[in-house]
Amino acid sequence: MNDLFNSRENPTLVVIQIEKLQVFCKKLIEDTIKELGVKCESNKSESYPTINQVAEIFHKTRGTLNRWHTRGILRHYEIGGRRCYKMSQVEAYLKGGHR
Repeated sequence: MNDLFNSRENPTLVVIQIEKLQVFCKKLIEDTIKELGVKCESNKSESYPTINQVAEIFHKTRGTLNRWHTRGILRHYEIGGRRCYKMSQVEAYLKGGHR
């Protein structure tokens, strides 16, 4: 199957046994999962506190945080229907002396 994809020829019709196609698809899926796993592992250091947690950190209301989002001061992200923030951005805002 790999030979077919690596070939310089442009066949218009290919006949392949279903078992070989299944093996190829399984291998493709496994490789993709491994690749995505590596990418996800590199992002695990980032945490995403909820809007309530960030409001507590800043001693502000949820309304204030929503206004900050609208003004581009501190952006939130929708994750699973919940508003969350990147902790790295919260920390950067705190280090910048904003309160």
